Amino acid sequence: MKKATRRDLTIVVNPGSTSTKLAVYRGEECLAAETIDHKKEELAQFACVADQFEFRRDAVMRFLAFLALAVGADADVVVWDPQRRQPLGAADLDMAVDQSPYEGTVAIGWPELVLSRGRQVAVDGRFTGELGWGRYIARAPLQSEGE
Repeated sequence: MKKATRRDLTIVVNPGSTSTKLAVYRGEECLAAETIDHKKEELAQFACVADQFEFRRDAVMRFLAFLALAVGADADVVVWDPQRRQPLGAADLDMAVDQSPYEGTVAIGWPELVLSRGRQVAVDGRFTGELGWGRYIARAPLQSEGE
């Protein structure tokens, strides 16, 4: 079996109240990190955080362009709210069933936005993408470092 390489990159975006923190990892190694501070005057033009999406997306894209990571590269993006408390009951989740094995459980941390190959596919935990948009990418199984 061919050993998989660790070429896959993880892009982490943490939108704070007045800054956007960005990092790019390969495995557990941080390759680049940046904190973009936003002026209060810039943020005052938006009624709520959700309205800042394009503003912050553009900041992220400038950071990625600086690192020479191109749009359309094999990368997906998840914007994560580490403070959000999300109930995991059937009525709270976008599922085609009327029950949840996690009924009564509250998760801490929740995805605010999910992009697949540059397209929005989920917002606030709800699927907003186009059915069939996903793409299977065959990869060799990863081996542990000791193998």
